[in-house]
Amino acid sequence: RRGSASGISSGFHRVLTAESRPVRREMSRLKRQAIAMKSVDDDDDDGGSEDQAVLTAKSDEEVREISSALRTNFLFQHLTQGQRQEVFLQMRNELHKLFARKRTYLGFAAFVAVEILLLLLLNLPKPKAGFRKLIEQNGYGFDQYFSGATLGLLMLMWTTFLLGALYLALVAGDVVAKEVEDGTLRMILCRPISRLRVGFLKYAACVLYTFALTFFIGLTALVAGLLYCGWGGLFAIAPLEQLLAMHEAWPGFWRYLGALPLLGFGLVSISSLGFLFSCCEMKPAAATILTLSIFFFDSIFRSISYFESLRGWFMTSHMTVWLRVFEYHIPWWRIAEDVTWLGALNVTFALVGLAILQKRDFKA
Repeated sequence: RRGSASGISSGFHRVLTAESRPVRREMSRLKRQAIAMKSVDDDDDDGGSEDQAVLTAKSDEEVREISSALRTNFLFQHLTQGQRQEVFLQMRNELHKLFARKRTYLGFAAFVAVEILLLLLLNLPKPKAGFRKLIEQNGYGFDQYFSGATLGLLMLMWTTFLLGALYLALVAGDVVAKEVEDGTLRMILCRPISRLRVGFLKYAACVLYTFALTFFIGLTALVAGLLYCGWGGLFAIAPLEQLLAMHEAWPGFWRYLGALPLLGFGLVSISSLGFLFSCCEMKPAAATILTLSIFFFDSIFRSISYFESLRGWFMTSHMTVWLRVFEYHIPWWRIAEDVTWLGALNVTFALVGLAILQKRDFKA
């Protein structure tokens, strides 16, 4: 009977013992395979998808060179051939993501604009007369040393540490924190790949970007100076580093090119510091601001004359290692000391950042 105790109990019995009938039945495995095979056949008939990536095959010589470089690197000696290929592809993807962002190119455009502006201002009568007086007071000819190499060196000294620090901190502060903010890093870590490798490749992308920006600044400054003033000797002056040197055209040119790798290595410290803060639990803007704050505080304290005995402890004191190349007698032992100090600092920043990334909990 309807509503009786026996009817209710029999209804519960039918519900508990009946077979579960889902509202939406799952597609069988054979049917899914048939649909997948049909879509592949349709793509082959249509000539492939329009947005399919086109892979350029490397020559045998290029493959051998890449494999030899990976085998000699202690970080990849324990990897198999397939794992090395995965690392290479992931590194390519990291560089693609880095250079696909518009803000990555802000540094390149800004430096070109600043170089053009500096050349226009140096052409004014008063700045040019002041520069002439400075060179002639040291007993040298203005026409000989007011050259493209001299202007390129001056533009590097005036702009690299300020604008370079700004754009390197902007890129390095975004490299991890931006992906955490967008939620893409959680999706990447769902794959069978270690956090250590993800973090290391992101740091390597920052280092490559640092050297790319440095060589771009140095070469464009040199080319702009040569187009503006032509060929000539090199006049190097840096009062804080107690540098005053004159070099003939070709020796000055080679010293200029030799200083660029050291300049890039010094700027890697800013990228390493930005990477450390980017691995912490903070917004990309906060990581950039913290990096710039530490760099500017260090630079300000270093420039105070009362702290001259403490300059060896400041990071920016060692970042000027590239200017030692322009001394008459290159102090190789001082360069080795500065490079060792900067290398230890970069490794420390990178390892601390990787350790923080390894322990972080990425929430939705």
